[in-house]
Amino acid sequence: MECQDAKYVFIPYNPNFHWVLLVIEPKKMIVHYLDPLHHKPCEDLKDIVNMALRISAKKTSKREPSWQLVQCPRQEGGFECGYFVMRFIKEIIFYPTIIASKVLQI
Repeated sequence: MECQDAKYVFIPYNPNFHWVLLVIEPKKMIVHYLDPLHHKPCEDLKDIVNMALRISAKKTSKREPSWQLVQCPRQEGGFECGYFVMRFIKEIIFYPTIIASKVLQI
């Protein structure tokens, strides 16, 4: 299966000892960003993901990737981020429309 064939690509990412989740919709060139501490994505991460999406979609899309901040539960302490990321993945797999209903703008 090619990346472009997938509806969602899940990328758990750990910048600076904190887990966040990227959910990419390759066909739509949309990146959903979920962070249990409600931070915005860093510019380096956005640049890398945008470049990868442009390369993979070079033949199929001229659109630029768009980023969406997804409203998600906030972790209370300092160690629950990994649990929250796994929970987000499970919820999106079982209820795919949930991600569209919780979109905020970056």
